[in-house]
Amino acid sequence: MSEAHLRSDGKIKFASGFPTPKVGSHVTYGFQPGEIYGQPASLWLGNSLVRSDNPNVEYLSAIAVDKKHLFVIAMNQFPKSQDVTLTIDGQQKAMGQSLAWTASKALTGELVSSDAAAGSVKLKLAPWGIAVVSLDLP
Repeated sequence: MSEAHLRSDGKIKFASGFPTPKVGSHVTYGFQPGEIYGQPASLWLGNSLVRSDNPNVEYLSAIAVDKKHLFVIAMNQFPKSQDVTLTIDGQQKAMGQSLAWTASKALTGELVSSDAAAGSVKLKLAPWGIAVVSLDLP
């Protein structure tokens, strides 16, 4: 979350909490909606929602509070440009909303191609770059 916040110049932000567990302290996220490029959204950390074909790219996902968009945030963790294809499992549901998306647009970064039928988006990421894709939900 900190990387997404930093790389987006603060345009991705979620409130954090500070629990004190038995073994060291840490920060937690996801207990209340945040914001992705001005749009209220809730983190969605489903186990198998997104698959990446590139191990150098980390990703996060969130669903808009109005349930009209799924956001996928991809971050290059390598000092060279990377291409990545992310596959989104449209059979899953988040907060009662089907995640079978119909159209996509890049909020930031380079969206090379998208195929809603196959559930995939292809991105080109700058070294240590970020791309945020908004997927329209039915």
